[in-house]
Amino acid sequence: MEKRISEDEYGNIVHLHNNGNNEAEIEKKFNEMLSAIDIFGALRMKSIFTQLGIEDAFMEVYTQLKSKYDTPSRVYHDRSHIVDCMNKLYHLKPTMTDEEFQTLFLAFLFHDVVYESMNKRGTNERQSAVLAAQILTKL
Repeated sequence: MEKRISEDEYGNIVHLHNNGNNEAEIEKKFNEMLSAIDIFGALRMKSIFTQLGIEDAFMEVYTQLKSKYDTPSRVYHDRSHIVDCMNKLYHLKPTMTDEEFQTLFLAFLFHDVVYESMNKRGTNERQSAVLAAQILTKL
């Protein structure tokens, strides 16, 4: 049986054969490539916004979230944490509907947007949820 996706010794795809029966495999490889090049999550976020019909708001929301996640006082809950969450979510994407995936993507995107190190446990998460609701309701 022919291997439909071939990689070189560095993991780069050197051959991709789509016979119509391997769409899930191709999507998995595509998502792996995307996570390797989209190290800040902008492409994936724009894709979700486009799917939801709110692509016009992408740059404004991306800039707002990026400035919050890039605050120097953040130790762990920064943009790289969000991108790590995205990467893990994309591995699970084949197991869920588009609506479930989009919902979880937005939840991951906003879940740590508010971060004050001195806040009581759970306060940041609640405030992040409130901010997410305000932004997403407006959209």
